[in-house]
Amino acid sequence: MKKEELEIFLVIALVFLAVFFFIKPSLTGFIVYSPNYYNWTFDNHNYDYDENLILIENNSARLKLQSQEYSWTTQNSTELYVQKGYYDYDNKTLEVMDIDSENYVVPANEIFDIAFGNFLDNNDVITLHTKSSSANNIKLCKTSEICNENNYGSVDYNGSEGEFSITISNLEHPSKSLSIITNGNTKIDFISSTRGDIINAQSDPNDKTSKLTSVDNDDLDVAKKKMFNVIFGEELQNNDIISLYLDNEGETNIYLCLTGDFCDSNYGSMHFPNIQGWYNITISNLPSSTGRLAILTDDKFDVDYIKVIREWEEENIGTNLTYPESASLETENIELPSVNRISLFSKNEELNGQDINYYYSDGENWNEIPTNGSLPELNDLKLKAEFFSNGTETPVLYNMLLGYEYCEEKWECSDFSQCYDNGTKTRSCADANECGSIEQKPVEIDNCTYFPGYYDINESHSISLEKDNLTRLNSSDIVIDLIVNEDVLDSNLEINKPENLTELSGKVMIDSFDVNADEELKSKLKESIIKIYYDKETLIQEGIDENSLKIHYYNNGSWEELNSSINTDEGYVYSYVNHFSVYALFGDAKQESSSSGGGSSSGGGHSSGNTDSVIEEDKTSKSAKEDNERIPVMGNEIIIEEPKGNNSFTSFTGLAVYNAKQAKVSVPIGIGLLVLMIVFFLRISKVNSKIKV
Repeated sequence: MKKEELEIFLVIALVFLAVFFFIKPSLTGFIVYSPNYYNWTFDNHNYDYDENLILIENNSARLKLQSQEYSWTTQNSTELYVQKGYYDYDNKTLEVMDIDSENYVVPANEIFDIAFGNFLDNNDVITLHTKSSSANNIKLCKTSEICNENNYGSVDYNGSEGEFSITISNLEHPSKSLSIITNGNTKIDFISSTRGDIINAQSDPNDKTSKLTSVDNDDLDVAKKKMFNVIFGEELQNNDIISLYLDNEGETNIYLCLTGDFCDSNYGSMHFPNIQGWYNITISNLPSSTGRLAILTDDKFDVDYIKVIREWEEENIGTNLTYPESASLETENIELPSVNRISLFSKNEELNGQDINYYYSDGENWNEIPTNGSLPELNDLKLKAEFFSNGTETPVLYNMLLGYEYCEEKWECSDFSQCYDNGTKTRSCADANECGSIEQKPVEIDNCTYFPGYYDINESHSISLEKDNLTRLNSSDIVIDLIVNEDVLDSNLEINKPENLTELSGKVMIDSFDVNADEELKSKLKESIIKIYYDKETLIQEGIDENSLKIHYYNNGSWEELNSSINTDEGYVYSYVNHFSVYALFGDAKQESSSSGGGSSSGGGHSSGNTDSVIEEDKTSKSAKEDNERIPVMGNEIIIEEPKGNNSFTSFTGLAVYNAKQAKVSVPIGIGLLVLMIVFFLRISKVNSKIKV
């Protein structure tokens, strides 16, 4: 390479480096994508689903077993058999129906059944009229039963003639018939009850039970109007069936009555056509269940076997456990970054031979997720899983996972500006990743509390003060600079002219002010300087020594002098104060000179000779007071005062610093500059070579 060409290349390289060093071009149009994922589990997410169909437990979701009850009716039957069959009673009704010479001797421990026309119940009374007999115990028992302890009432009979009563108790059901059992022979002449007189009395029956327990041609012949009582081991009820095996004896009607009663209205009946076989009578109209019935006939019949058939319907309830055919759950809606690329949907499931379908919502419709799991770019996402079952198994879902890439906004913001008088502050923010979205963009305009820092006060004013920053209060001939240790908002402060103040001996009051504030401002006051301005011309006219001026405050009827200083150049007296009070500026009168030629008298000639220069000097002082001025030190900080009466008091002193903005040049522009410079310098090189030739 020739020396001239090398020099041109070096110049171009230095220029290009200078562009990048000083201008610092930045890349534009490049979006930074970051990977991320969203995992739907079942331990910390909310889902929309039917709790009756889907069960979420053990960090998984599955179909819920359904308990379904069903019922069916079964026909049941059982057979009851005869325990006792009594027949061929001796009828003793006539012996006990009247008080007369006839009576019946009831043998000890033998059945003596009595019956009444009406039902007897507990607390009814049976009365016995007796003849002289042996003393014994008489008790009431069930019909055709010899009882001991379980009786329905008893009486101790003393053996004498007379009436003896038994009160009925412990009956399970009302009954028309009972049995009188004695433990000694007893002559009974008459029986009655509170429900009526006796209608039937039967004694000493024959036990025919053996003839009724099998079909063996050993039958019982039952005659017309003969009492035949049958006793069963269980209580009979309506709809039970009395089943009789009958032999040929003759055509007749057979019907059911209560024991001991030749009834007119029966509890079931049948017609026997005189053909051997089984015949049934269905029990009906029983007032209450009973284990004893009488079987009576209009003529006669032969019975070989008796049993009771009880049939009933039973409602049965069963339970089936099955899974529902289908059910679904939906996720809550999630918002995705506005700049995103969804890559893949996946899930962790256990199908158990069943199926789960997955869908995503685009905000309007549900769309099935492709088998490869790819989804389009979406700003928000909602998923649905739909479970299917054959009833015996359920699929199980453990979690759903969505992987995607997104551009993460990276905002860089400048500091907020000062608070403007409209109560706002501003800043500017830029996304370093240039995503093109603003979802996460910080606020650039924010509310703030505006503290003016300066107030012109005429008597009363609402003021706000910022912590540790100077606030100036300007009133007529008085300036107060305040610093508070906490922000104060809308506090009230008053500056008035007091009246009728106590004079201070030997002093002349130049001016006075009553300064007062609310308790909030008083409690937060950190530092304060009070400055009282005076007029030099007035001092001269009233003969007051300027250097004697001092600020005093009024304290419980007397004046207290403050440690104050005077600025004679600008015409004010100042002092640090830590409270608000009535303040006054006092001075001493000048001492008159004994010399006659010094011009110190109050004569007009002296005044005319020096007044102009004094007034001019005072004008210069007042002009300085109205211009920028420096006031005393507050704490360790020198405070720059602003022109009295001017709201704007920011000033530049010394070195002024300006913010410089960084320029950005895109890569294409930088490359273009480089090409232009190369072409330019090659052109110069050719020109130089021609000149040399």
